[in-house]
Amino acid sequence: MSEYDEETEEEYYCLSCGDPLDVEREGWDYCSECGENNEEEIEVPSGENSITGLPLQLIGQDGNAFMILGLAQKALRRAQKYDEFWKEYEEKATSGDYNTLLATTMEYFEVY
Repeated sequence: MSEYDEETEEEYYCLSCGDPLDVEREGWDYCSECGENNEEEIEVPSGENSITGLPLQLIGQDGNAFMILGLAQKALRRAQKYDEFWKEYEEKATSGDYNTLLATTMEYFEVY
């Protein structure tokens, strides 16, 4: 399964669940994980401006603190950076209030 369009070398993710879309398959704008339609294109940041070097989609997601932590954890596992960053991120993100969680998430991930 390809997670990017070879012609443009852009990655596409589901707008609802954040899973990578298979752009080589016909009808790739429908997510095989959650079944949502993803016709609207959004630009995924490179992640270069963050500690982990990973993008994290929060726009269109549930803003619940546990959901944000789960999305961050999922992104780290997919990129095989869980062991390297999770403990430090989780400690810092949960050390204060909701604003601390958001600020820490924006520090560790390039949020879009």
